Amino acid sequence: MSTEPQLPRAARIFVAFVPLLRANGFAVVPEQTTTFLAAIELLGPRTIEHVRQAALATLAPPPERRATFDRLFDLHFRGSEAIARDDEGEDDET
Repeated sequence: MSTEPQLPRAARIFVAFVPLLRANGFAVVPEQTTTFLAAIELLGPRTIEHVRQAALATLAPPPERRATFDRLFDLHFRGSEAIARDDEGEDDET
């Protein structure tokens, strides 16, 4: 039996965002992950934009990587909705 505490189901999607950031070259330390969760709990976010603001404030992406951070955020939290939105904005060059 594992002695590590289990994450509440609702927290898993937020915690899972961090490995995605790390896999894409963002340096995120465990304390930032904890602070991100605390910010979400404190804010009681009503929209995904509240979660984005908590992520920006606590995970602190460098300004020059903000567009990449936003794209990863959208893919993680909006999924197919983000992909569909990108497809609508692209022009075919063929």
